[in-house]
Amino acid sequence: MKNILCITYPIDMGNITLENNLKYLFSDNMDFFSFNQKNNLGHGSFFEQRSLSHKIISTASLRKILKSYSSKNKKIIFNSIGPATWGYGAYNIENCILMLDWTRSFQEFIFKKEIKKDIVHILQSYILKKIPKILCRTDKIMENLATCYGVKNSQMQRIPAPLNIELFNITPRPTPNKPKVLFIGGDFERKGGSLLIDNLDMILKKFDLTIVTQDKKANVKGVNYIDSVSYGSSLHKKIFNDHDIFIFPSKADPYGMVIAEAASAGLAIITTKSTFSSEELIQSGKSGIVVDEPKDCIPALMQLSNNKSSIENFKYNIYKQTHLNFSKTKIRDLYMRAING
Repeated sequence: MKNILCITYPIDMGNITLENNLKYLFSDNMDFFSFNQKNNLGHGSFFEQRSLSHKIISTASLRKILKSYSSKNKKIIFNSIGPATWGYGAYNIENCILMLDWTRSFQEFIFKKEIKKDIVHILQSYILKKIPKILCRTDKIMENLATCYGVKNSQMQRIPAPLNIELFNITPRPTPNKPKVLFIGGDFERKGGSLLIDNLDMILKKFDLTIVTQDKKANVKGVNYIDSVSYGSSLHKKIFNDHDIFIFPSKADPYGMVIAEAASAGLAIITTKSTFSSEELIQSGKSGIVVDEPKDCIPALMQLSNNKSSIENFKYNIYKQTHLNFSKTKIRDLYMRAING
């Protein structure tokens, strides 16, 4: 039994990536437990894992392990507010840390909609205000916690996401005369995939386009359509290696791990300021382009069609910057200082 227990909640591909990255970075320092009984057993769909019945089934195992570690005064780290809520009372809240880039109210907060202040919101507000240290992956989640839950600035600390940039360490290739553009996104509408289809004729005149998604709207003539890729596989790496520009016109992404993956592979990136990883990964105009609105990604892409030198500069700068600032050693050191400080 290690001195730190990290509780993960892998209910979608983004959270599975976060869990894998945390294990990659901290397996020597932490034990891990998934608040997801079917995930621990190796099966179960994402829909089942989000259901109330599944959470109830998983809670018994969660509370048991929390009590076991807390009884020995071990530190508990939650990588989501969900298991911290379901396990409340089974751990010493003064000896726990929360890592966060999303809450139930985050999307409503981003789009300036009314926040649903139901019993879950009230309970999570109570818990969040008691947790002594919350490691926030973006500035926007800090705003959300302060505005919607009353969390104090003194409780929060800004820290990079637990990135594994070594996984896609691919030196940027020379840009061909007709550059290749890549989009990856499961939630096709929210991540802006439809914008590419709506402007397909214009895009294909200047670029080759690959779309990786399970949404069949993208399976149209002219698009290199790929419906599934195993994360970190040779095919996944080859896809990054074979492209020059990554476009991600997302309406809102709490972080956007795929941006970090594209950056580590040295692709020129076009995305929105509402993909909140852009604030720490991209210097707009130097290592990519960050626009205000999803629709602005299309003209930004077209501006690069006759500017091969800008694509080359973006690729070189994002690759160099990402591997300099977010190496395993640097991320580990930042986290361990934050956890133990």
